Amino acid sequence: IDTLLSTYKKWGVVGIKLGFLKAQNQEGIALLQRVLEKCAEYELLFDCHESVIPSGIERTWPHFLTREYNHSLMDGGYIASPIDHTITPFLNNVAGPIDVTPGFFDINKMAGRTYIKEAVRSTVVAQAAMSVTYFSPLLCLPDVPEAYQRKLDLFEFIKSLPLSYDETKVLVGEIGKTYIVARRKGNTWWIGGVTNEEATINLPFQFLNKGNYKATIFSDGDTANWKTNSEAYTKTEKKVKPEESLKLKLAAGGGVCIKMELIK
Repeated sequence: IDTLLSTYKKWGVVGIKLGFLKAQNQEGIALLQRVLEKCAEYELLFDCHESVIPSGIERTWPHFLTREYNHSLMDGGYIASPIDHTITPFLNNVAGPIDVTPGFFDINKMAGRTYIKEAVRSTVVAQAAMSVTYFSPLLCLPDVPEAYQRKLDLFEFIKSLPLSYDETKVLVGEIGKTYIVARRKGNTWWIGGVTNEEATINLPFQFLNKGNYKATIFSDGDTANWKTNSEAYTKTEKKVKPEESLKLKLAAGGGVCIKMELIK
């Protein structure tokens, strides 16, 4: 472990992601704890897959940023469904940060990839929105670079996320149906929402502080749905005020991404 981590440190690596813990017995947990402590010694961030459920240990070891104590987005033969994404934030994510690895952009081409048994069950907007709906201070993107280059405007939404926030507000919370959350850093808000079935929502902006805001909105396309047209989306920009609201239409298995920037 010392040889490996010291080499990473020399290379300029800032953290590691340990996987395939498999057995959550005393031996497995001892290995996890040993690597965790060694990462602290070499000043490396730590993310663990197949880890045990959170127990508050990150208070002692704050470099333990996130963990996968849940099914990841595509976990072997298990493909997360739209309803999963409206439940997990209220279940696993309540206990601590989780690494779900959201953000597939080339959904239509996934069937031809090695090890991919089924397509992702959400729209591309929902995939981007999950980087907000699932809280994790370390975001691991799963797709190839070319996929993000082909949808640069939507990728810019993900790229702009600070991942460390000053404030969080749940705007819509219907477990198993629809989940929309807003997270603030400074004077900017990022809003992410996902739904199980098609939903029309009137989203109020009362949570905003006084002033005028520029809203950059990524919505599902008119014919979008997770089964047959997962990559259709639209981008719009408009000025909004706290006393206003926005009518949103989310596709089946779809979502919404909004970046709210204070302009004056």
